[in-house]
Amino acid sequence: MGSAPKQRISYFPLESMDDDMRREMDRCRREGTPRPESSAVRAQVLAAFWSFAAGTSASMAPGFESAEALARSKAASDYWAKSRAGHGGAGS
Repeated sequence: MGSAPKQRISYFPLESMDDDMRREMDRCRREGTPRPESSAVRAQVLAAFWSFAAGTSASMAPGFESAEALARSKAASDYWAKSRAGHGGAGS
């Protein structure tokens, strides 16, 4: 029994992307999410590329420029985990 050929999905060429797509790819590269390689595959179907970009944007917390900034955020009285006391959050 022979093995099936390995299937491959190609990347959409960066040089074929419009300016908005290139900006989104640059954001992916800078922030690391979603991975640029995954976005380049999704770019084969524009609706998939932009749907995933919008979903990622809406669901990801903003990054912090330093560990100190993260600590300040967690220490704030309105930190989300503290506001969910009794709901299994870190403030429970």
